[in-house]
Amino acid sequence: MAGSPHPVRAVDKKFKGYLPEGAWTLCLGAGVSRGISPEWQDLAHKVVNESFSAGLSSAEFSSLVKSSGWSLDSWIQAAANEHTNRGRVAEDFTKLIEDEIYSKIRHKAKGLGIESHLTKVLNSPKTEPKEKVIEVCDFIEASFPDCSLLQVAQTLIAAAENGGRPQAILTFNADTLLETYIDLRLRRDHYLGPGPHGHPPYHFVQITRPGPVSGTKIPIIHCHGCIAPTYSTTASPKDSRDRLVFLEQEYLTMAGIHLHAPEDWKA
Repeated sequence: MAGSPHPVRAVDKKFKGYLPEGAWTLCLGAGVSRGISPEWQDLAHKVVNESFSAGLSSAEFSSLVKSSGWSLDSWIQAAANEHTNRGRVAEDFTKLIEDEIYSKIRHKAKGLGIESHLTKVLNSPKTEPKEKVIEVCDFIEASFPDCSLLQVAQTLIAAAENGGRPQAILTFNADTLLETYIDLRLRRDHYLGPGPHGHPPYHFVQITRPGPVSGTKIPIIHCHGCIAPTYSTTASPKDSRDRLVFLEQEYLTMAGIHLHAPEDWKA
């Protein structure tokens, strides 16, 4: 829309302050992680092939999606349903999604000396040793320089530190790379700056489940749930993998729809 934006003012006095001038919220889709994580089309293709024991090529799956009219989220949910119908546990399906989401960054790390601790740093960016944090942060920036996520994160950090901070970030991504990179960048820049070196101020907080946000931190809200990379079978995942594509699941449950694989999908 041409022209400068104008602030929205509530006419009813009881809503005064809900829409203050200068307030803004950022909404992010899966495209922001393009390059560092697979696109939804590729992710859906792989989990459908795996869950249905299908051998669809990329072109065949693309044609199937277009002809069905289903969203990619729906296809992922259909794969989850088939996975369960075949007697497999839900945890194995979310692990399949996790492996695909973080496959590119793990592949890039091979042979660079950080493969052994990459996943743990991505899982716990605020608590891992500073040397490993600096190493992984440098690796991400060197390996994925054109990924929009890096520029978005750096812009958000500058906005939080210099004024103009957003009210919230709404993300529809399943990965946790945005908040992870923000924390890594904050720690890396803090450690490379003048001392004393403790922890930098953390401006953002990950929100994976419904509930109030306390304090002054800016919430990064995962609207469809998220899956963080896990490094140990005994460590509790810091995510909401049980709520991933939950809107599709609730729709299917309410509608009473049961999905099955056509015979010609199977390998």
